[in-house]
Amino acid sequence: MKSLREIFLNNLHLSSNLRKNLLFLEFIQKNWKEIVGKEFCSQANPVLIKDKILWIEVSNSYVFQTLSGKTLTISEKIKKILPEELKDWIKEVRFKINPFFKDSSQNKLKIRFRSSNSQKLKSFLRLCEEIKDPELKKVFIKMFKSYAKLKNF
Repeated sequence: MKSLREIFLNNLHLSSNLRKNLLFLEFIQKNWKEIVGKEFCSQANPVLIKDKILWIEVSNSYVFQTLSGKTLTISEKIKKILPEELKDWIKEVRFKINPFFKDSSQNKLKIRFRSSNSQKLKSFLRLCEEIKDPELKKVFIKMFKSYAKLKNF
């Protein structure tokens, strides 16, 4: 059975830049521990490449400040492990604090709720954590994040 990744990359008609961004991002994610180190690999996650800017979501302001100070080092490490033809694919690294950040070391979602519906939201997240298929779990959590942002949770 094909994975969602294979179906997405092979069957959709993606522009060459979008396909390249996705493959580049996947390469960075696979080497993330080497790039940012053991201390931060579970608290920061590369999520998007747009206009040659690598966006990294972080779990809190401490990680944001620390990694922001290491932007040049992170860029150099990325360029060091990349094939020569991809070295100019990223011109800048930026960080964003995400209150929905998933801490991969604990395999739990860390979320700050801003509404009185927090019990309902926490119940939904517990249900999502019980989904065995990692790709399906990721889709549901992403859908939940979009809903929560839309409803200003």
